[in-house]
Amino acid sequence: MTATVRPSYQWGSPGTGWERLSDADRARIVACGARNWQPIHDNVPSYNDIWRPARPVIMTASAFAGLHETADQIGRLILRSCQRRARTAGELRRALGVAEGHIRLLDDTEPLTEELLISSRPDVFFSGGVPKFVEFNIDGALGGAFDSDNLAANFDRCYQADGITADIGLYPPPSAVDGRLRTVAGWLGDSPDRRVAMVMDWTVGHAGPEDPADFLDYLRPVVDRAAAAGFELIPYWLHWLEIDDQQRLLVAGQPVAHVLRMFVPDTAPPSSGRDAIEAVVRAGNVRLFTSSATWLLSNKLTLAWLWEDLAEWDPPDRELVRAHIPRTVLLTTDQRADALARRPELVLKPHDGSSGRDVLLGWDTDPEQWQAAVDHAVEIGGFLIQDLVVDDLLPMEFIDMASGAVVEHRVPCCYGPYLFGHRQCGGELRMGFPGGGSIMNVGHGALVNGFALLPD
Repeated sequence: MTATVRPSYQWGSPGTGWERLSDADRARIVACGARNWQPIHDNVPSYNDIWRPARPVIMTASAFAGLHETADQIGRLILRSCQRRARTAGELRRALGVAEGHIRLLDDTEPLTEELLISSRPDVFFSGGVPKFVEFNIDGALGGAFDSDNLAANFDRCYQADGITADIGLYPPPSAVDGRLRTVAGWLGDSPDRRVAMVMDWTVGHAGPEDPADFLDYLRPVVDRAAAAGFELIPYWLHWLEIDDQQRLLVAGQPVAHVLRMFVPDTAPPSSGRDAIEAVVRAGNVRLFTSSATWLLSNKLTLAWLWEDLAEWDPPDRELVRAHIPRTVLLTTDQRADALARRPELVLKPHDGSSGRDVLLGWDTDPEQWQAAVDHAVEIGGFLIQDLVVDDLLPMEFIDMASGAVVEHRVPCCYGPYLFGHRQCGGELRMGFPGGGSIMNVGHGALVNGFALLPD
């Protein structure tokens, strides 16, 4: 793999593009969202029943492209740091300290190649106008694309109808849903079997229809878009899967040989369906987009390895790490004193966690609680300390759903640029809300939003 080329975009401005618009243009955009917020958000379920964003996050086209370019380069560095320590998924699992069997469907013999970077979405906060990558998800099971896409498209329809598109030039980013589907179509290659089961885990909680069968109908637009991309997509639940006497995976009684894995392999609960897909993978009778080896690359210990390898990187790569990765260190007894002394400047997190689980912000914790958490983490192992990113609060207008009133508030925002096959797609946005907390998790009430791009 070649050395990283430094992304060309020059970061540093805390603005995203919104501030470049005139007062009159901003007022038109907010007024349009205030009039149309119900149809805009109708097909985007949310756990938050108080607030809705009145507009998308507006970013210049060059900044949006620069964010994806930076993400792509960091993903390549993560793979290289893993390749320094391992040749296969099994060697990487052991280097990460992950127990055998903890990551389901994992083939320990799978080589670590660039094909593992086919699907990624980091978690990014901006600080002083510079993107800081606090986590990096490399996996096929990246959520949020459908809802973020819908919001971007819904806002765009209203802006076109109001003449805002013609006057200001706002436009939505490339669809993340379509980007993933095109990548899956390419992954199928010239296989005559174009049936792909999209397997999801019902137990993780879904904001949407409460009946599993109804939820599959809710995904009908994705099925239609997959057909346009050149294959048949079959949404299905993990616990419904079966296996036949030929060791083939059955979806609604029919065998399938290709699976778009939309569940996390280390948290999927026991079920006959999970047993079925495990047996079929072991038999070599199904191909996964993506293999569980990609989930190993999502382990946050890889960010610590980027810093650990700092002296080994070429100067552009070293600069990339220092500029965009908060210093991340595996928490051990040797790191305890530093972790206690710098409590307000640190975040404590498990290296193999997800969805904000067991993440502790030092500034939001009293010294006694922090010490107890640090000592517990040192004792059981598997935790990191990461420099806190003081993120640029984003000015945003919100709709009070009860009254329809517009409320302005500055909130934290987590940017998630999607890369499928290294191509720039849309992005997931999770943002705070008036009176909300600091953990950007949708299950905790964080709001999903979409992007709109402004020509430079």
